[in-house]
Amino acid sequence: MKKYCPECKNHLIEKKDFGITIDECSHCKGIWYDAGELEAYRAVLGENRETAETTLARFKPLSFCQNLKCPTCLRDTLQCGGSDELQIARCTQCSGIYVSEKEVKKISKKRKFEKSDDDGEGKFWIGATVLEFIWDFVD
Repeated sequence: MKKYCPECKNHLIEKKDFGITIDECSHCKGIWYDAGELEAYRAVLGENRETAETTLARFKPLSFCQNLKCPTCLRDTLQCGGSDELQIARCTQCSGIYVSEKEVKKISKKRKFEKSDDDGEGKFWIGATVLEFIWDFVD
């Protein structure tokens, strides 16, 4: 099944990052994480914290995102939340996470990227930062 970007409606392209498959928009470069993909980052990071799914269950959204459809569920089920530091969208049905191009750029500026073992674009640090942010946001 083809997936489409919640923000610009272009195709999401599957990419490998440290062996983790993520979906990146072919146009705006926003990133979609299916349920379980952030958990895979936790394993790569070697973190001993609670699972990503347990953390996400406590995620407190600010509101439903306007005009954003979940690329997996194809419904208006994305809720937006975050802080001044980072805004993300989470699907209430499948627990997928969307990080817009604007937020990806914020993370990119904040983190010093190391090259990914697969594509050299540093997407690993985007996923790791999103996971760390979610941990901090719900703690």
